[in-house]
Amino acid sequence: MTTNDVAEPEQLVSDVVLAVTDRAVEKVLEIRSAEEAPETLGLRVEVTGHVGVEYQYDLSFEALHAVPAGDSVVDQGGLPVIVPAGSILALSGATLDLPTSQGQSGLVIRNPNRHSTAPSPRTSARCSRSRSTRRWRATAGSPPSSASTRSRATYT
Repeated sequence: MTTNDVAEPEQLVSDVVLAVTDRAVEKVLEIRSAEEAPETLGLRVEVTGHVGVEYQYDLSFEALHAVPAGDSVVDQGGLPVIVPAGSILALSGATLDLPTSQGQSGLVIRNPNRHSTAPSPRTSARCSRSRSTRRWRATAGSPPSSASTRSRATYT
């Protein structure tokens, strides 16, 4: 696929790969509202690598007209969620949410998938938002105390 391959409007509908809770949609829409032409942007969630069995994620806003053909784009509560073709299998069945523990900020990805078979069903990744690139980058951290699989993205 070349960089000139972009999704046509009729291609911008597919099955949900990454579910987004209502609370997370509300928070991401709030963050997106500070961007230039926010209605033209979707939330791109991509697996960028792994540390051991834990995935690393990159969350960013991407112009909807530039989404390559083959990527999953699903509107969830008014938020277009973009998952690149190469991340669909790794994010299939995952959920983007807000943390449930008081005092925590950011976003959490609960992902039942692993890079390879391993005894631990948990992941934790911290993400920080870069104002200049409109991205959240994730790196692996220590496992959370709960049994759910999650990554955390913080934003300022």
